[in-house]
Amino acid sequence: MTDKIVNKKWENWENISPDKWERYAPPFRPSLGDVKNYEEALGEITKKSKILILGSTPEIRDIADKMNTDVIVADFSLSMMENMLKFAKRASASREKWIKADWLFLDEFLKNNYFDMILGDLVLRLVEAKQEEEFLDKIKIILSSKGIFITRVHFINESWFESTAEEILNKSINISDEGLVANIITGRIFDKFSDSANKIFYRKEAIEFMQKASNMAINSREKMIFLKVLDFVRGGMGWPITRGETKWSINSKIQLENLFGKFFDVVDVKIAADYPDSEFYPIYTLKKKTSENI
Repeated sequence: MTDKIVNKKWENWENISPDKWERYAPPFRPSLGDVKNYEEALGEITKKSKILILGSTPEIRDIADKMNTDVIVADFSLSMMENMLKFAKRASASREKWIKADWLFLDEFLKNNYFDMILGDLVLRLVEAKQEEEFLDKIKIILSSKGIFITRVHFINESWFESTAEEILNKSINISDEGLVANIITGRIFDKFSDSANKIFYRKEAIEFMQKASNMAINSREKMIFLKVLDFVRGGMGWPITRGETKWSINSKIQLENLFGKFFDVVDVKIAADYPDSEFYPIYTLKKKTSENI
């Protein structure tokens, strides 16, 4: 294991109990369809291939473990890397190497190490808006010449801008899957209170709205769901706690693909079909641009 002090903005990540992972569901946790898409994106790899995993997502670690090759896991928290294995079906600490680091420093840790594949689920949304390009450039640096970056991303569903927040709740509360409903509503509320042009999430406004919705819930089911959404919006997804506005990696589809295009070529895009709004959480397979194709 390699250790490094990481940015204090990630102290809240340490406060996310691994037990809360059971509360997470798509879109914040990979679905079975997402897992299948990741596996298809990986394709055929050899035992000589080197894989880097960004974050502790157990589903991603299970996928990599099946490949029977060298795997390094890089996270901001050693405890998360260890404790999230509770939810893994096959990944094991004995078959992984761990690095505690801010991802913006990975090129310093991994000098002369180049990866055939880098995997990370929703990792871009954990990067500050002003550091998006720096992050992607660092990923490009540590990829091998033919390496690929496979990541599920989120882009804003701009159609929610045409609805009020109340209308979004009314359209969403009857989602039949009780395991998904709070997570799906959280994603929609995040989109509604986001400004992709200025990369701002209006967290304070979202919290105030969900507090009001919780107080006005018409039955116990609504109350329970809205309180879960309120907890997520307050910071239960591991996002750094800030008051008021949060400037974060918030993109429309066009913004996202323009951002990727500065560093990578898009090889493939896969979309799961087993949860609502999955089209806004696609998996991109990206190949680094070279001097010949820039």
